Formats: sequence, structure tokens, C-alpha cells
Amino acid sequence: MLRNEACLPMVAALLLTLSACGPARPAVAPVSGRITVSGKPVTTGVVWFYPDAGRAATGLIDADGRYTLGTFARADGALPGDQRVVIESREILQPQVRRMPIKSDIPADLPESIKQEWAATSASAGAAKIKWLVPERYAGVATSPLRATVNPGPNTIDFDLDP
Repeated sequence: MLRNEACLPMVAALLLTLSACGPARPAVAPVSGRITVSGKPVTTGVVWFYPDAGRAATGLIDADGRYTLGTFARADGALPGDQRVVIESREILQPQVRRMPIKSDIPADLPESIKQEWAATSASAGAAKIKWLVPERYAGVATSPLRATVNPGPNTIDFDLDP
């Protein structure tokens, strides 16, 4: 009996200590919306909201152009206040590589113009190219003109971007 009574203050102290552990997270507000370019939905990409101070919120753009922001957990919202907004949506286009013989394999009896084209095509494999689905200016913190204000409570913030 004496042992249980002696442990009780230690257990209470431990519970108080554990309840005070961990950083307190600032309040966030739910944010969702839709991204379009000239009225047409953007079908892939990422949206970031950068507050003046604190952690940025991010969300993926779905096939309908809709997004939901999360700061500390998926879809938990964004910090209230004024935000810089960045939207990145692009495709990586793979070059079409034609299997061409190396320069030394070009048949000698071909006309000179075809030989030159053949040699040039076989020498240039081509690099992957980026196709911006949303203009590139919106994809950088320093270049994006987009701003938004997140208020306490639910927020719907849509962007219809210029091409």
C-alpha cells in the first residue's frame, strides 16, 4: 500500500510534464479554391501560400483545378493573414528520339542534302522541354503577382489566371 501512495505524486508529475511537451501550433483556417487559366481548369500542379511570417501552406491541384491547403497536416488550412501565392503547373515533354545510324553509316549514294539532315538528326538527341500549363511567372515567389488574404474560418480563394 505504501508503494502505490508513493508513486502517485510521481505519476501526476509525469502526466503534467507530458501534457506540456511539444510546440503549440498556431491556428490555421481552412482554405480551398479553384485554379483556372482563361476560365479553363488547370489539371495538375501545386499551390503555395507564403505568409509574411510563419510556415507556408501547400496543396495539390486536382483534375478539376481544385486545391485544398495544408500547413501542418494535409488539408488543415493556412495561417491567417496576407499571403504571397505561387502556382506551378507544368509538363515535362520528352523529346522524340528517332533511331538514326551514326554519321559513318550513312550510305554514300544518298544526295548531299539528305546526308546532312541525316547526320544532324542522328547527332542531336534533344533535351526534355518544359511546357508551362500556368505561365511561368506565377511559379516563383519573386515573380508571382498573386496575393491572397486568409481570414479566420473557412476560405474559398479562386484564381483565374491570364495566359
